[in-house]
Amino acid sequence: MYDDEAEANRCIAQELSDAENELNSIYSRLVDSLVVSQPIQQSQQAWSKYLEAECSPGMIVVTHSNGAYGRAACRLKIVYRRIDDLKWHDSLDCNGCPERKKVNHAP
Repeated sequence: MYDDEAEANRCIAQELSDAENELNSIYSRLVDSLVVSQPIQQSQQAWSKYLEAECSPGMIVVTHSNGAYGRAACRLKIVYRRIDDLKWHDSLDCNGCPERKKVNHAP
């Protein structure tokens, strides 16, 4: 799979960076599309605290995923879940859903 630990760490760090960029893009698009974005912003702040707690060095030791690779793997798993959550929120267009800003398609 990987020739050495450093290569594995570089690979997962790049995958994590790419996932975090995707997450930030989806989050920004969602916030920009809502008339009232405070609830999703509060949700994101709470999620961020969860991410930090869940992937803290103390928790990593408990789950036997020590080191940089283990922390990145933990973060990556949770970031992918959040991406799915935000995509779901972004796809909602229903009666009772948070109101979206009107898009003016006129030239």
